[in-house]
Amino acid sequence: MRALALAAVLLVALPAAAAPPGPADRDRALEILKTSISYQTTASAGQEPMLAYAGWIRNVLVEAGYRPEDIAVEPVAGTAILIARLPGRNPARKPLVISGHMDVVEARAEDWTRDPFTPVVENGYVFGRGATDNKFDISMVVATLARLRTENWRPNRDVILALSGDEETQMRSSAILAQRLKHADLVL
Repeated sequence: MRALALAAVLLVALPAAAAPPGPADRDRALEILKTSISYQTTASAGQEPMLAYAGWIRNVLVEAGYRPEDIAVEPVAGTAILIARLPGRNPARKPLVISGHMDVVEARAEDWTRDPFTPVVENGYVFGRGATDNKFDISMVVATLARLRTENWRPNRDVILALSGDEETQMRSSAILAQRLKHADLVL
């Protein structure tokens, strides 16, 4: 729900000439979610899947028009972080940060009816590890920010997407993001 509310707020901020979100936007967000679930971003999987997932998110944003230099993917303490900046019109204003986490709780295949890292859409529901916490939220935000960039929307202040890689465990990457982005005006 949090991500849907955020996506709605961001989409309301689109210029009047922008088209409202439609089926193509929904389909794109669903594809982002399904791909996100397929990355096994658990602590036991190690740093490589997290770096791969963060790199994939980076590519989605670059394809939408983000400048590569506005997106950083960094290895951190056995995991990774992603910081993406949508530049605003007024660089003097403090940024708005949208925070989330890429990691998911461990999932043993034998405890699941389906493979936890193979997304399945059935009867309008998406099944897979992270389908609600937190890859759903990430997918909605990434889809929304990509659409805003594609439509050349420029916020009044920078909007920063900050994704940690170990919220479910040690939170070292979360602490690094909090320190780096402590100058933000608002963190969602």
